[in-house]
Amino acid sequence: MAIQRIVVDLGVIDKQIQSFMGKLDTLKQVMAAIDGFIKVLSAVSWISPASKLLLAKYQLLLKQIQEAIRIVDEYIHDLMVVRTQYGNVEKALEDKMSALRTDVFGV
Repeated sequence: MAIQRIVVDLGVIDKQIQSFMGKLDTLKQVMAAIDGFIKVLSAVSWISPASKLLLAKYQLLLKQIQEAIRIVDEYIHDLMVVRTQYGNVEKALEDKMSALRTDVFGV
């Protein structure tokens, strides 16, 4: 069985990590703004059973979104660790290859 070569472009991985981080930061900012707005409205403008129910549903949704954000944070961290480890392995292999003799046949 022949050994197949797996090619990983670290630049592509870096761009993907940056993209994920940017989108995650945007989501966090949007959710923080919405959360602040809902809290102000619930404390000042809304005083009714319906508003309390809406606030409870929003808080449930917020918890779900925060869990999704935590999962994406963890995914980004894991991807960064894998990228670092792959880069270290690639560097070690390149160092070993460059140390090999090239004049095996005396040519």
